[in-house]
Amino acid sequence: VLSALEVADAAHEGQLRRSGEPFIVHPVAVAAILADMQMDRDTLIAGLLHDTVEDTDVTLEQLEEWFGRDVRRIVEGETKLAKLATKIHDAAGVQNGTGGSD
Repeated sequence: VLSALEVADAAHEGQLRRSGEPFIVHPVAVAAILADMQMDRDTLIAGLLHDTVEDTDVTLEQLEEWFGRDVRRIVEGETKLAKLATKIHDAAGVQNGTGGSD
């Protein structure tokens, strides 16, 4: 888990959230929630790394090499769900005349 934190921290170095706080605060908060839920090691690692594939140069292949197939699959699944949620949100905005996610 510490290695995943180090990878996430290095990958997100210099990135800020809209709030101005360092980007790494979000993945750490996700991992903390997952830990409170008593999730397993791979799920905690995926929580730390879930944004690296979308927001950095880290690839799914690298995640699998470093942390295993299960972590890759969890991150990949979360990425697909996040994209689906965005599409649904945007479609609802268009239907309601709000213009989507702008």
